[in-house]
Amino acid sequence: MKSYKGQTNFWMIGFFILLIGAAFFIGKNYQVFFPKTSQPTATTAIGQSTSTPYLIPSETVILSPTVFQKSDLDGIKEAFAKKYNKQIDQVEVTVSKNDGIHASGGITFSGETSGGWFLAYKNPTGWIIVQDGNGTVSCETIAPYDFPSTMVTECVDINGNLIKK
Repeated sequence: MKSYKGQTNFWMIGFFILLIGAAFFIGKNYQVFFPKTSQPTATTAIGQSTSTPYLIPSETVILSPTVFQKSDLDGIKEAFAKKYNKQIDQVEVTVSKNDGIHASGGITFSGETSGGWFLAYKNPTGWIIVQDGNGTVSCETIAPYDFPSTMVTECVDINGNLIKK
C-alpha cells in the first residue's frame, strides 16, 4: 500500500486533536478519578465555615453553631439582673456553696451599700433565684427545690416557727 505524505500528516493531526480532547476531558472531570479531599477551613466565632469545602456528591456536611456555656456565676448574675431589672455589670455575686443544682452566697448591686444572701436553683433553662434578702429563709418557698442541709441549716415555717434541717 502506497502512503502519501498528506495522509500521514492527516492521521498525525487527528491523533493530536484526539489527544488534546482526551486531556481536556480528563482535566475537566479529573474529580472522578482524583477526588479532592476536604481541607480544613477557618471558622467564625459561631462555628460557621468561611469557605465551602469540596464535597463528593454522596457526602453531607452539617454545620452547627458553636455553643458556649455560661459559668454558674454568670448564670446566677444573669438571673439577678433579670429579677431586679439591672444590668449584669451592676450585679456582684459571691457563690459560697454550689453543688451544680443548688447555690448559695451573697449578692450586692453596684452603688448600693448593703447586700444580702441568696439561694438559687438550676433548672434545664438556667438559674433561678429562689429566695434572697437579709431576713430568714422561708421553708415553704424553698421546699420544692430540696436544698441540702449544708446550704440551708434552718428555715421559718408559715407559722413563724424555726425549723432546723
